[in-house]
Amino acid sequence: MLPKMKCKLNVENMFLLFLSFSLYSIEIINAQKTNVGLICENDNTDVERIFQLAINNANPDMEDMYLNGVSISIEPGNAFETSKKLCKMLRQNLVAVFGPTSSLAAKHAMSICDAKELPFIDTRGDFVVELPTINLHPHPTQLAVILKDLVTMLEWEAFTIIYECGEYLPVVNDLLQMYGPAGPTIVVRRYELDLNGDYRNVLRRIRNSGETSFIVVGSIETLPELLKQAQQVGLMTGAYRYIISDLDLQTIDLEPYQHSDANITGIRLISPENELVLEVAKALYEEEDPYFHVR
Repeated sequence: MLPKMKCKLNVENMFLLFLSFSLYSIEIINAQKTNVGLICENDNTDVERIFQLAINNANPDMEDMYLNGVSISIEPGNAFETSKKLCKMLRQNLVAVFGPTSSLAAKHAMSICDAKELPFIDTRGDFVVELPTINLHPHPTQLAVILKDLVTMLEWEAFTIIYECGEYLPVVNDLLQMYGPAGPTIVVRRYELDLNGDYRNVLRRIRNSGETSFIVVGSIETLPELLKQAQQVGLMTGAYRYIISDLDLQTIDLEPYQHSDANITGIRLISPENELVLEVAKALYEEEDPYFHVR
């Protein structure tokens, strides 16, 4: 039996896997070798492994074509490098491109693919995409519905939405629109104020206001520091309750808060007990120390 893993298989990686499995649905006539592109950051080695694993699993089901993965690595967020390498990779007659996870690089790749009328599969949870793209992440409205259902289930009569930046306003706005005048009291606060990752001033104001129930709408990258600083200012006691909207909460270390008595509720689309997830995890990590990812 596989040990429980602190999942490197985050939502972006699993969407990449599922989408790769379904590439056979792209209509290609009489193609013996079909090139599929991947742009990945050089600090995320899992993505390329997952991409190749997906192709290897999809090929046995192919009748008229053979998928061939073509990948390039970039510095995280480097839009110029992304554009340069993607344009070179397009010479290999790609049928689709899986994009990078950093926002700026992904937007440039998306724009180039749109100009070439090439399917672009976005592996990010991007709430403000304007160009045509394929993205299986929940729409902001659907994520807002989930958050509202949780608030109802937990019987919160008042709560504060703590959001990271303007990128996450679609979720915040959709959630606010679901409540009428008779709904709960809602306060909205932004925690990323361009202070080099220092959220303490905002968190202290929240503590002094007497607010105790929070919905956090932000990225997984800023979440560990936000929770750490919340603990430092006294917002991680039994008096406080959190709902985390990011779907990758299970991928960060929550051990520092397990004795804090604060209630932290998360959302995930991927069950670690799912048979497919276990198979993928085994295929990806069977050559590593099996207890390296133990939760």
